[in-house]
Amino acid sequence: MNNRSLPTYRLAHSGACLVCGNGWTLNEDFAAAQSLRPAVPVIAVNGAAGVVKAQFLFSIHFEKLPRWIALQTDRFGAGFSVHGVGSEILAKQAQRRRDGPFVNYWWPDARSAGTSAWGAAKLARVLGFEEIILCGVPLAEGTYSDGSLANDFMRPKILDHYRRAVLADTGWHAGVRSFSGWTREVFGEPN
Repeated sequence: MNNRSLPTYRLAHSGACLVCGNGWTLNEDFAAAQSLRPAVPVIAVNGAAGVVKAQFLFSIHFEKLPRWIALQTDRFGAGFSVHGVGSEILAKQAQRRRDGPFVNYWWPDARSAGTSAWGAAKLARVLGFEEIILCGVPLAEGTYSDGSLANDFMRPKILDHYRRAVLADTGWHAGVRSFSGWTREVFGEPN
């Protein structure tokens, strides 16, 4: 595990962090997490940016981040940083974009074939959090938190691919817990 980012991220974090994916269980999981661990930092993943107030936004799909930044800003205001996965080359290309850079920090080690939510769990670890609580990350068949169809999660082969990628990332499993679905079966519930 390397905590190298582009540019260098200089804050040190510890304790618990909520990683909020956009699965159908998000609202219930988030409410349970808030009662168990009130006032802990939140990483909103993809469309969860329009559902929960976050200190960090994250996606492995950096090209879609402007939409999720707008959701977070419109609903909850400013006060968050934006994190993506990428190399030094990608970071430099993004800096040259006409619409300006919208990713604050690029994390090469947060790459994941196991969805953006699993990449966000890896981000939480490199940021220094020891307890990572997954909310809205069931990695099971279902919809997004708004009820819209989550196509990839309705395809067993793709879902199996994501699950195998998460299982293979054994070096990132310590301290991860989940409130719902397959990830709860694998990592257990927070206590």
